[in-house]
Amino acid sequence: MRIYRIRDDILFCLVIAFLASWGAGRLAGRAAALAYDSYAERHQIPDGEIGGRADEDFFRAQSVDDILSHERFTLVYDIMTLYDYGTGFYEDSPLYCLKLPSGEYVAASIYIDSAVKLEDFPILGGEYLLPVGTAVYADLAQDKDFMAQIESRQPLTGTDFYIDMSGNSPVKEEEDFTKPAVSAAQAITGVAAFSLFHMAGARLGVFPSFFMPGNGKKKKSEWE
Repeated sequence: MRIYRIRDDILFCLVIAFLASWGAGRLAGRAAALAYDSYAERHQIPDGEIGGRADEDFFRAQSVDDILSHERFTLVYDIMTLYDYGTGFYEDSPLYCLKLPSGEYVAASIYIDSAVKLEDFPILGGEYLLPVGTAVYADLAQDKDFMAQIESRQPLTGTDFYIDMSGNSPVKEEEDFTKPAVSAAQAITGVAAFSLFHMAGARLGVFPSFFMPGNGKKKKSEWE
């Protein structure tokens, strides 16, 4: 069995490239995080607006009739149960199947960061005042894939509308926003660092050429 061994010079340059790409990723992550702060600030939703925080005096819907008869409203909900009745992606946005106090089921997009906890205990779970919402009329049944997802556990009471509790919220989570920049910085820096460092070493005579000339025999070098 033939065993292949990575040349010492290549292994050394790979280590240098890894360290360089790691550092570049850290710097790119910090820069992207600062950019995300500005991005999120541009999408910050004022209290009382769709997707923003609702105060305790805001109308609390109990049924589909309440939702359709009020321009704006909120709901009291245990957000630990958001996934209990099904979820689905509608036009690239996640919608949750919510159970109303009336026993009816509706689809809703929710900006969780605007939900306000109504109780100090328990630490996990408990009732939250959901963001300000409004009814958006749409023919949900036209999207068969979405309906299969959101009705996987419980059918919706109505498929001609959904609740918008997201409004102008940030369209990306911070990790989704920063990850492409970090990955690109690491890839570019890693390739560039390996190539430049090995090229410089070869020109100085410290490393052998990357591609061996002639019959493949190495040049004499301290890396042999």
